[in-house]
Amino acid sequence: MSDSETLLRELWTQKGVSLKRQNELLAEIRAKAQPGSTVGPFVIPGKIETRRQGSGPKIRNYWETHLYTYAYACRPASKWSAGNRAALRAKCLRHGHTMGECQMVERNPEHFIRTGRLAP
Repeated sequence: MSDSETLLRELWTQKGVSLKRQNELLAEIRAKAQPGSTVGPFVIPGKIETRRQGSGPKIRNYWETHLYTYAYACRPASKWSAGNRAALRAKCLRHGHTMGECQMVERNPEHFIRTGRLAP
């Protein structure tokens, strides 16, 4: 189960959504979330290439993402201006990251930099 799926399930459980309904909603999301589909103003990106042993496509490590750079910009000691951070956030959104991911990185950038996981 992915981090985002876990967060959704936790939220739905807090709101009183039954497990059966949660499974139905996730199945619908998986069925409709095809590359190129839009969700509000966001476009769902295509598959990210992955790196494997031997031959195969390239894996994108978390430190190779725009979100990682954004985490450094959000650190308290960062000298980045608010305008530059906003531009980098827009770049993250254009390259397939979600607003929720950006907000989680803003809350605790050091956690993401160290672990690659989004802090709840």
